[in-house]
Amino acid sequence: MSAKPEVNIVIPRGLTSEELEILPHYTLLGLIVVRWNRLEQTTREFIEVVCEDGRDAAIISTHMGTNSLFDALRVLSEEKLSEEWVEHIRHMIVCIRTVRDYRNYYVHGAHFPSKGGLLIRTATARKSFNQHDEIVTVDDLQGIIYVLDNVFEYSWSLFLRLRAERKGETPLPPWPDKPDQPNTLDKSRRPVPARLPQQISSVLCMPCSLWCPF
Repeated sequence: MSAKPEVNIVIPRGLTSEELEILPHYTLLGLIVVRWNRLEQTTREFIEVVCEDGRDAAIISTHMGTNSLFDALRVLSEEKLSEEWVEHIRHMIVCIRTVRDYRNYYVHGAHFPSKGGLLIRTATARKSFNQHDEIVTVDDLQGIIYVLDNVFEYSWSLFLRLRAERKGETPLPPWPDKPDQPNTLDKSRRPVPARLPQQISSVLCMPCSLWCPF
């Protein structure tokens, strides 16, 4: 049995004791970012293969936002691919949109260490002001990474098959099984009143807004 590779973890300077306690949360947040970037890039490469002109498609898609990418891929597949392909790509896009909501929620909402985990705080003020606080655990973050990996595996398998078709390769890679659509993000699913620890570094305790209760 081969020995496990040595892992060297670099701990940034200036972390508070509370942050050190949830260092695994920060590591998993970083992994969510990397996993999402990989998945989004696969969508761009899909468009290049569907168009059969990778350079021109890459130029057009480079500065496209995620929603525009999804719309372009859906319409291109309907125009250029078989119904079987359209069905798979539609399912892939639905899955990617859903995991994007989780990625945005965790990455943009991460605020402070809190009792039991990491405080995720979001707020909206469209019709009325609403604030949502949730404490997320390591298990929560590992769960979304698992979903991201499943969706990526499905997307990448589809990409490899389409590329092989375009190149006229035989035999073709098999169709991948469709993963279950991830549950839609519900920010009210676990309403937990979040509070910062009583003793916290002044580095963190900056007046972030008028409605901050701390």
